[in-house]
Amino acid sequence: MDRLPPEYDATPGDDALETAIEKRLVDIDSGRYRTNVASVLRKFAAWSRDQHGITNPKHIDDDLCRQYARDLARADDRDDISPEQSPSLENK
Repeated sequence: MDRLPPEYDATPGDDALETAIEKRLVDIDSGRYRTNVASVLRKFAAWSRDQHGITNPKHIDDDLCRQYARDLARADDRDDISPEQSPSLENK
């Protein structure tokens, strides 16, 4: 993948990934934090669906997370995304 296209937005999906995201969001009390977490998780979910056909969280593994971190880093290196959109995932 050459860059993270703008279509990786935070629009909720309609699959098991979205169900898992919703379950996570229920436990977050702070509205602003919940909004930020939802955005980050939904962008990751959109990328996972588009690039790897993943619609179930059971198929997310360490390799997929590392690939996403590399793609974010590449996009960040080209200034395709802002620093706020590129948390360091390589150390996770």
